Amino acid sequence: MDVTRDELDGPARLRFCKMSEGLLKPEDWEGARQFPSLREALHVAANEEAPPGTEAFIVTNAGRTLKPEQLAVTWDAMQGP
Repeated sequence: MDVTRDELDGPARLRFCKMSEGLLKPEDWEGARQFPSLREALHVAANEEAPPGTEAFIVTNAGRTLKPEQLAVTWDAMQGP
């Protein structure tokens, strides 16, 4: 998943929820953890154990929702070869 430098450096919100939950409306993100950068949110998503039955989702400052499989790819790309 290609994210822009603006997205990586901009604020992001992280939420652990069930795959079946909808996250399309702004109110779906109430209570999400806020981070000063997408990099920090990705770090937490990659290293913190999700509550049972949930997975990590992140919304970027551009309003794009990154799903669990996208988070893993983006985190791996940030780590380099």
